Amino acid sequence: MHWKSVLSQQASLEAAINECLDRLKDFPEPIDLAFVFVQSAWRKDMEQVSGRLRRGLNARLMLGCTGGGVIGEGLEVEARPALSVTVGNLPGVELHGFYLEDDELPSPDAPPECWREVIGLQGWEATPAFILLADPFEFDLNALLRGLDYAFPRSLKLGGLASDARQPGGNRLILNQQLYSRGLVGLALGGKLKVESVVAQGCRPIGEAMRITRGERNVILEMDGRTPLQVLEKTLGELSQRDRKVAQNSLFLGIRTEPELSVDAILSNRPKAGGDFLIRNLLSLDPRRQALTVGALVRTGQTVQFHLRDAQASAEDLEKMLDRYREQGKQPRGGVLFSCLGRGEHLYKQANHDSEQFRRRFPQAALGGFFCNGEIGPVGDTSYLHGYTSCFALIGPED
Repeated sequence: MHWKSVLSQQASLEAAINECLDRLKDFPEPIDLAFVFVQSAWRKDMEQVSGRLRRGLNARLMLGCTGGGVIGEGLEVEARPALSVTVGNLPGVELHGFYLEDDELPSPDAPPECWREVIGLQGWEATPAFILLADPFEFDLNALLRGLDYAFPRSLKLGGLASDARQPGGNRLILNQQLYSRGLVGLALGGKLKVESVVAQGCRPIGEAMRITRGERNVILEMDGRTPLQVLEKTLGELSQRDRKVAQNSLFLGIRTEPELSVDAILSNRPKAGGDFLIRNLLSLDPRRQALTVGALVRTGQTVQFHLRDAQASAEDLEKMLDRYREQGKQPRGGVLFSCLGRGEHLYKQANHDSEQFRRRFPQAALGGFFCNGEIGPVGDTSYLHGYTSCFALIGPED
């Protein structure tokens, strides 16, 4: 298995395509898979990408989209023209590309066979991994993720939303020689490879982990028998002056992914800090009810903990997640980074932060990617659409 990532910052798209093709001439043939990410300044000229690169690379499958920034060769190019191409030679790997529009999704109670049929995976014996690229307008990605988790519970689902367009029809999705301005393009991989994930949500916990002792839909009414307002006042009061300032704009709630507990277990089992938390926005605090509305459905028994997000927290979380992956002896050959538009230089005040952290730990791995309008990755055993997150799809040979 071989991978290579190239990136061009030439002034014209034609020159950028020529440079990328020239630098890939020495890649061992054949090219089985190509990930292509194009900075959105060139979205009106995308026919050149789908045509020229498809012919020049002669890839078995090509997948990509436009974004507000692109990633390749350890570089993150934001808000200016650039082209990223990452290619892989994948012997013994099955590849299947598919395109979906919103009205093609099966109903929520459809059996797994319906999902296999709509994606085109009837007869696949291998457990697939999925790379998903969607337009953020007019596509119910959460419905797709719920369906894929139901139909393919052991499969990883990773990807991102095309970015930088301000209205429907402005983004471009690439599947082989075809261009789309809506819907979703996807890739299923199976066979002789291993696809793994690193998901860095960029937050650090504050205060104590607590159980929801009363909640309804997306409203928390009690945490360990106290109102959310009481808990929040105590938590903020114990912070440093710096962290209180961060909390004014970057306070979130982490919801631990764990099985639902009985009432007796809730009362007898004090939650511990740590674990896999899904980070979600705080939408409002009702002073009258002293209740907290969050950007996710909640249930009695879940463990929650307030979190802060800033550059320091994001850097520390990324380093922790990458170190945890490396300590397991992992050595990916290639991968794709789906990073939020809100990260990068805007957050860190320096270029190439997340890519550089990856390159230091895995210097031999070829990494491409783009800056997304939302990132797809697992927390625990469930797939989610995230924000302000870096999700790595890391690919290597099977053990």
